[in-house]
Amino acid sequence: MVLFGRFVVYIPMSTLAGVLVIVAWNMTGFSSIKSIMRGQKSDIIVLFATLIITVFVDLTVAIGAGLVLSVVFFLRKIIKLSSINKMQADAHEQAGFPAGAEGQIAPDVLDKILVYEIGGVLFFGTVRKLETITDLSDSPYKVLILRMQHTLYLDADGLHVLEEVYKNCKKRDITLLISEIHTQPYLLFFKSEIITKIGIDNVFGSFKEAYRRAVEILEKKE
Repeated sequence: MVLFGRFVVYIPMSTLAGVLVIVAWNMTGFSSIKSIMRGQKSDIIVLFATLIITVFVDLTVAIGAGLVLSVVFFLRKIIKLSSINKMQADAHEQAGFPAGAEGQIAPDVLDKILVYEIGGVLFFGTVRKLETITDLSDSPYKVLILRMQHTLYLDADGLHVLEEVYKNCKKRDITLLISEIHTQPYLLFFKSEIITKIGIDNVFGSFKEAYRRAVEILEKKE
């Protein structure tokens, strides 16, 4: 461009037009469009919305709108994938107790252990699901175990709801135990000092350890 830019004026416009057509064709990416059309509806919506805004408004606006739509659809998918599930029936066996071993433990002890499994990402878009277990006003349980083996990310809103769970448990003399927590949530626990409230002894690397700890706590209370 520096050395030969001045010679561009001698190139016929028809030649430049042909070059631009080829460049535009290659940039269109029809193969990519075909794969998008066979994909998810959200991707198709983003494609056509960006195309329409580009034609009738402006390319810059279209890029911004496309990014916003992509973020909205992404968050929607993450929220759907996240879950807060109560697991009670098979919690005993998953903790490593053999079938039929319930007789070795008082039935009322097992009835006082509540287990919830948190799956996906716990952030501002999914905290409402966790809020379902913050109200333990009429709860007969004395130990609450939160399994976080599938919780890969936690943000400030998720941490706030966990603190609310801890406060409600403390009011009602319920011991809160955390099991199988991943690195990012664990580090956030330390930075926010919630780990000191829950107690480092109440955070376990496996569900088996947490469940056995719950049984020990209840047997001591008995």
